[in-house]
Amino acid sequence: MDAFSSYVLYIFFMNFSAPDSVSSNDLQKYINKIKTSNESNEEYTYDELTEEELVKLIDDFSIKLFRQCRDPLIFKLLVLRSLADLEKLSGEIACSTLTEYQKTSEEYFLKRAFIWMNATSKFAACQDLIHSISLGPDDFTYLKK
Repeated sequence: MDAFSSYVLYIFFMNFSAPDSVSSNDLQKYINKIKTSNESNEEYTYDELTEEELVKLIDDFSIKLFRQCRDPLIFKLLVLRSLADLEKLSGEIACSTLTEYQKTSEEYFLKRAFIWMNATSKFAACQDLIHSISLGPDDFTYLKK
């Protein structure tokens, strides 16, 4: 579902009623159209991996990592590193999407840029949250507020 469709459905559901000009049949047709447009006959892959293969890859990596270091801090560091990478990546995507908007003036790119900017700020907030959790006196990642 694209951002605009999500926003429209959010407004409708938050207000618990659609405007008088929109019938319930119109809403149902719109929802069905969105569902149909999101359905795919092909299974989506993540860099040529299925969802199951991707989860297994992460599970195997976590087991191997924990075998090398049994301190729970290793997972906190992994989470922090992952969040930092995601923050950087989403920031870069937001910037490149804004550049596309500046070139084309297509509103699609502006909406996508805002979505990525929002993700960037949430990844930063998640890092702050993780840093605020202490795993003991030797947790060098713990940042007191």
